[in-house]
Amino acid sequence: GVALTLLLHSRPPVLYPLVVGMFVIVAALKAPHVEVQTDISYGVYLLHAPIIQLSLLFGLYRPDWIGVCVTVAAAMLLAVGAERWIEAPGIALGKRLARRVVSPRPVQDAGDVNISGFLRRES
Repeated sequence: GVALTLLLHSRPPVLYPLVVGMFVIVAALKAPHVEVQTDISYGVYLLHAPIIQLSLLFGLYRPDWIGVCVTVAAAMLLAVGAERWIEAPGIALGKRLARRVVSPRPVQDAGDVNISGFLRRES
């Protein structure tokens, strides 16, 4: 993958993203299935941009592989914390509230018919 990337720098700029995209797709399809206990994808999605912006603001950003690794690690660590201490408790609270609010409706008479929100008594 790295050798291919180095070779593509001298080629037209449209070819580089296509080859890298194809490489990522093939790697994803060939990778073994990994069981995960928590889903941090939403946390990574929400937190990666602020982490990059803050690192730029404070002059901590490095445009090399070390900078990418540090940014990815920070986003993943913060996403794990957000999932554990914000998302999971929020989902549990939502489920408890939904159970409390949603109560079974009483069954109507056999002669009652609900048409477009109006209750009509059949004779």
